[in-house]
Amino acid sequence: MIALHAAFAIGAAILGAYILLTRKGTARHKAIGRVFGGLMLVVAASSIFIQEINPGHYSPIHLLIPLTIGSVIFGSWSIGQYRRTRRPAYRRAHAITMTMLYFGALVVAGLFALAPGRLFHTLIFG
Repeated sequence: MIALHAAFAIGAAILGAYILLTRKGTARHKAIGRVFGGLMLVVAASSIFIQEINPGHYSPIHLLIPLTIGSVIFGSWSIGQYRRTRRPAYRRAHAITMTMLYFGALVVAGLFALAPGRLFHTLIFG
């Protein structure tokens, strides 16, 4: 399960970085954004089954699960509302939500995965 979680998280990190660094609103942005959202949902769902820090129990990092799912849903809803109404507030809400999702659920959580005693720390640093 950890390998699946990590593979999808790495894929989401790469696609998310691409989205953040390229032109917004293009057909490519929309397509990659949909894939990014799907990857983030798999990352969140797979993390439900990972309980390495406290075997048999959840840890504080699991609080990111509902936050991630909610962010994907709200970000998608916001951009849909923008397309329907053309109100800039919806586009801003989408941009802020998805940027926070990227940095919170991928970058910050990824740094926690590199903490001493964690599997990724051992794999990378020995």
